[in-house]
Amino acid sequence: MPRVTYTQAWGTGKRLCSALLTLIPSESFTTEKWAAPNKDKEEFDKFLMGKSMNVGKNVNGFYKYSPADKKRNPSVGFVTISTLYFDSSNGISEGHSGTDKWLDMWRGADGSNKYIYSDDSRARGNKCIAGYCYLKKPIWVMLSSSGTEKNHCCNSCRDGRDGRDGQNGKDGRDGRDGINRNGMKVKILKRNKVFSAIFPNPRLVLRIAKDLFVFQGQKGERGSTENNAGGVIKFSDTAEKCTSSIAGTVSYSTSQKSLQLCDGSHWLPVLAVRKGYTADRPGRHCLDILNSGQSHGSGLYWIDPNGGSTADSFQAFCDMETERGGWTLVATKVSPGFPFIKTVFSPAAAATKNTDAASHIHPSMGNWKEVMFRFADVDTIRLIYNRKAGAPNKDKEEFDKFLMGKSMQLIKRVNGFYKYSPAENKRNPSVGFATISSFHFYSNAGISEAHIGTDKWLDMWHGAEGSNNYIYSDNSRARGTKCIAGYCYLNKPIWVMVR
Repeated sequence: MPRVTYTQAWGTGKRLCSALLTLIPSESFTTEKWAAPNKDKEEFDKFLMGKSMNVGKNVNGFYKYSPADKKRNPSVGFVTISTLYFDSSNGISEGHSGTDKWLDMWRGADGSNKYIYSDDSRARGNKCIAGYCYLKKPIWVMLSSSGTEKNHCCNSCRDGRDGRDGQNGKDGRDGRDGINRNGMKVKILKRNKVFSAIFPNPRLVLRIAKDLFVFQGQKGERGSTENNAGGVIKFSDTAEKCTSSIAGTVSYSTSQKSLQLCDGSHWLPVLAVRKGYTADRPGRHCLDILNSGQSHGSGLYWIDPNGGSTADSFQAFCDMETERGGWTLVATKVSPGFPFIKTVFSPAAAATKNTDAASHIHPSMGNWKEVMFRFADVDTIRLIYNRKAGAPNKDKEEFDKFLMGKSMQLIKRVNGFYKYSPAENKRNPSVGFATISSFHFYSNAGISEAHIGTDKWLDMWHGAEGSNNYIYSDNSRARGTKCIAGYCYLNKPIWVMVR
């Protein structure tokens, strides 16, 4: 997702200060002020600083930035948005008759559509960055004190790294202002508690368990002139009990293979890498990562359902939001005739969201509780199957085996279904579960209630049907093949997920 950035710079003589305003659709956009001084830019800057405005101006200083490619557009220089409207009561937007490729955050939607992508017509013109519009994604407006150019200090500012305006400072590594050669004395701030410790750098930020510890430098005593080799400090294991007398001490736990910090009563793990972020530190599945408190929202995570060696870990898409979250992607159906539950497990299918990918529930996830069928977009209704509802029951057991990869061609009466609406945060039925009579599950054909049934639960068969009892379908080929809870969409991917 590209970001758009606007940069403002000001100063006199050889000193220059810059501010970078970035607008992010939970992902990103950039603007800069290198054409200053300019009256139109000054008006926009005052608007951003809180002055009431209702004007349209030609404002220079914009560029797009793509975090995925680490590239900006244009590669050099900046772009002018002609007739950039900024209105305190309506928002910020290029003219709706403009390119629709820069910034459109107006109060009202735009009837025209020159955008690269929009997931909902209501997003056009009011939630668009660099031509991409998303109805439910938050947009962040962010400010930085430095732009992409080299930052310089203004007036009498001090940055703590170079002493007074460029003179070489002392950070403890050369012994001049440190405690001997072992680093700087620091204060550790955790909520209302303050501890002491010794670290090699004047400022470190670590996330320890769920608490954010900020280490701030404090001038040390004069020490020797030796250098700390390579700037590396080694921590050892300890059997000492964590007490208030050693609060702030850091040690290395050989059993847990992680740093630990004493908070005065407990040794807390220092999490250098969160669970699921790398192949060598996977979670067992998405629910495991969510329950550990280390989720960063829906997205790709590394999982290893069978545990043990991480050599066979793989990436999986996790839905961390629907019905309390913790859902792991199993398979994806895009083509109407695609049979998506197969007898062979595919790790690649767990990360494949937008193309056909067949698989089954991982054999090491035998204690799964629910399976969800959902379209890939945000607001459409989901269908959830609960494994325990109505169990033990032979018909349910057969369907469970099918989802686990056993070859089947059966028609059964299966209980345990309910619909869930993310938009309303409601389930149907409100209590209990529904039974689908004549529920078909064939390894070579798909899953579906009988085509002479209600058409209001699940219809993911390999062939379309002529009748139409559905609530909505955008194409006749989708009827019977790509329908959830009575809604059929030909081109929207369907995800089969488990937790």
